Amino acid sequence: MEATKRIYTRAPLLIPTLAFVVGIIMFVVSSSVWIPLALAISSCMLCSYTVMSRKTHGLANICLFCMLFASLGGLDAWINSPVGKYAVQGAERLEGSVIESKTTVSGAAMTVDIDKALFPGKTSKTISGMRILLYTDGRAIRPGNLISLPSRLEEIGRLPFFDSQRYAESMRKNGILYSVRSSENEVSSHGEATGMVPAAARARDRVEATIWESRLAPSTKAFMEAIITGDRNMVDSNTKQSFADAGIAHILALSGLHLGIIAAILAAILLPLNLVIHYKYRFIILIILLWTFTVFTGSGPATVRACVMATVFYFELILERPHSRFNSLSAAALAILVIRPYDLFNPAFQLSISCVASIMIFTPLLNPLRQHEHPRLHSLAALTISSLIAAVGSCLITAYYFDRLTILSLLTNIIVIPLMAPLLVLSAVCLLSFVAGIDIIFLEKLQDMCYGCLQAVSQWGQHAGSEFSPPAEAAVLWSIGLLLLAVAAYSKRRGWIRFVPAYTALAGAVAMAVIVPRTKEEGVIISQSHGITEINYRYEDIEGSESYMRGASGFSVHDGKRYAIIQKPLYRLSGYEISQIRRCHIIILAGNCKGSIKDLITPSIKPTIILGPYLRQQTRDEISSEASSIGLSIHSLRDSGPLRLTRHI
Repeated sequence: MEATKRIYTRAPLLIPTLAFVVGIIMFVVSSSVWIPLALAISSCMLCSYTVMSRKTHGLANICLFCMLFASLGGLDAWINSPVGKYAVQGAERLEGSVIESKTTVSGAAMTVDIDKALFPGKTSKTISGMRILLYTDGRAIRPGNLISLPSRLEEIGRLPFFDSQRYAESMRKNGILYSVRSSENEVSSHGEATGMVPAAARARDRVEATIWESRLAPSTKAFMEAIITGDRNMVDSNTKQSFADAGIAHILALSGLHLGIIAAILAAILLPLNLVIHYKYRFIILIILLWTFTVFTGSGPATVRACVMATVFYFELILERPHSRFNSLSAAALAILVIRPYDLFNPAFQLSISCVASIMIFTPLLNPLRQHEHPRLHSLAALTISSLIAAVGSCLITAYYFDRLTILSLLTNIIVIPLMAPLLVLSAVCLLSFVAGIDIIFLEKLQDMCYGCLQAVSQWGQHAGSEFSPPAEAAVLWSIGLLLLAVAAYSKRRGWIRFVPAYTALAGAVAMAVIVPRTKEEGVIISQSHGITEINYRYEDIEGSESYMRGASGFSVHDGKRYAIIQKPLYRLSGYEISQIRRCHIIILAGNCKGSIKDLITPSIKPTIILGPYLRQQTRDEISSEASSIGLSIHSLRDSGPLRLTRHI
C-alpha cells in the first residue's frame, strides 16, 4: 500500500483544477462575466499585497491560487459561451460544417458548427461560437461536410418529446441553444471542410465503409465500428439498452479502458525499436500514435482524458521522474476544460472522471493483498475491487442520466473487461485484412462468436437493474462526499472524526436520492413535420411513440384519452371511421385533410382540433372558422409548436 500522504501533495494540480471547475459553474449559473472579473481583480490585489509585504503565507497563497484559477475558469467559459440568436437576426440561410450526424426513425439529426450567416442582398457575416442541432427528413450528411441550411432557429425546449426542458438545459450547458427543423431539399452540401477535425471525420467514414462491406453479422459490424471509430449510431437501441441495463455500456464508448489496451498493444509492437533507437524515442512515437487515434475517433472527453494521462505518464518516463496518477488525472481534466469548458456538463466527462478518480483513490486502500508478496492475486483483486469501486463511485451520476440502477454490474464487468483486450486485437486484425482485401473466414466467425458472448452476458445481466431517478443535487452531493472521503483517507490525522464530513455528505446524498423524487413528465405530445405525424406518450411505466405517414388514418387510446389522425378528405371517411372519431377527445387534421368537421362532433364530446403544419391556408381558415363557430378549441402545430398535454408527478 502506498504511503498515506495528503492528496494535494501528490497532485499539486488538484486544487487549481477544482477552482477552475468552480469558476465555470459560477459563470454558467449566474450567466454574468462580472463574477470571474471580480475574482480576477481580487486575485491580482492579493498577489500585489503578497509581493509588497515580502511575506509568504500558506493560506494566502492557497486562496490566491483558488481565486486566480476560478477567475480563469469563469473567463474561459465566457469566451467559449454560445452566441445568441441576435447574431443572425434577419439572415436567410446559415452555413457551417457538420460535427456529428446520426440517422433517426424520422430522418437525420446533425450537430452543425455555424461559421457564416447569409443575408438578403448577397451580404454575409462571419459567425463564431454558434453550434446548433439540425433535424431533417432525409439522410444524414457525414461529418466534415460544409452545408447550407435555412435560418429558422427555435429554442431546443420546444422539441416534441418528454423532459424537453431538462434536455434543453443540458444542451445549453454544452453550448447548444437552438435547433433547426427542415426538409432534405432545404439543406445543400458545399463540399468538404478543411482542417484536422473534418479530415479525421472523413477517415472515420472510410473505415466505417470498409467495415460494413465485410461479411460479418450486422450487429458485429456495428459493435466493431463503435470500439474502433467511436461511432455508436449503428448500434441498435435494444442493444444499447441491454448493455446499459447490464452495467457494461461503457464498452460501447471509447474510454480509458480502450485507450489503455491500445497503448499496451502499440507499446508491444514498438518494442523492437529499442534495438535501433533509444527507448525514449519509442515513447515519443507512442504518444504521437495515441493522439492520432484520439483525433481520429472524434476527441471525445473520455478519450482525451485517457490520452492526456498517458502523455503525462510517458513524459515522466522520458524525463525519468516519479509518476503521480492523481496529478495525471488533474492535468487531463484541466486540459479538457481549458479547451472545452462546457464539457464539464457532459455525462461522458463526468462518468469518466468519477470512475477513474474512484479507482485511483480507493483501490490501493481496499486491496487486502500486497503486490510484492502475491503479484498475480494482487492484480486479480485490484481488477475486482476496481469494478466495484467504479460502479459505486458513479452510481448516482449514472442513475441521474439513465434513470436506472444496475445491480449485477460488478459480475458482468468481471466477465466482460478481460474479453476487451483480445476483442480489440481481433478487431484490428480483421480491419487490416478488410483493408488488404483478404477475407479470413475463421477470424470473421471468431469475431461474431466473441460478440455473441458479449450479447449473452448483457442479456443475462439486463434483468437485474431497477428504475431509479435521483435528483441532480443528490449526484453532486455524492461526488463531494467521495472527494471528502478520499481527503480523509489520505490525511495524516488519525481517528474517526476526520471521516464525519464525508459520511455526512454521503448519507445526505442517499437520503436525498431516496426521499426526494425527481420530477417526471407524463401525458401526450403531438407534433407533425415533413409529412409525419408523431405522438409520444408516457403514463407511469408505459412509454412509447407512434408515427403516421401521409395518407394514413390512425386511432389509439392512452389513459382514457382517444385521439384520431385524419390525413385524407373528410368526405372519404367510412362510417366505421366516423363512429370511432366521434369518440375521440383529440382530432389531428394532417396532410391532405379537407371538408367539414361538423359530422365528426357529438354533443357529449367537444374535442380539441389540431391543425397540422402542411394544411393549405384556405383549408386552415375554413376549419378554424367552423371550429370556432361550434365552440371547439384549436391548436396550430405551425404557429404554436407541438401540443403538450402533460403533467408533472
